[in-house]
Amino acid sequence: MTISRRELLLGAFGRSPTAPRVPGVARLDRERCLAWSDLDCRHCVDRCPRSGVAMILEDFKPVVVPEACDGCGDCERICVTVNIYPAIRVISKSEA
Repeated sequence: MTISRRELLLGAFGRSPTAPRVPGVARLDRERCLAWSDLDCRHCVDRCPRSGVAMILEDFKPVVVPEACDGCGDCERICVTVNIYPAIRVISKSEA
């Protein structure tokens, strides 16, 4: 099976659409985040399907709104493509 770069970036290895979803929420580690280190990055905000609601920018830095996040994992998958040490991971709501 050959995976294109685009499919990889868009999450070809992500969760199957038919797989059961465990309720989750994104957690942002500001110490690992490129934007919080004053570098120009907002890939997670751009990739989030609920951008402006679940993932917002404050002073050009991403902030997760846990109450609005559905835990889809798109932000986590895009972060790993631009950051050596990914700053976002989706955790179960019970861990949050």
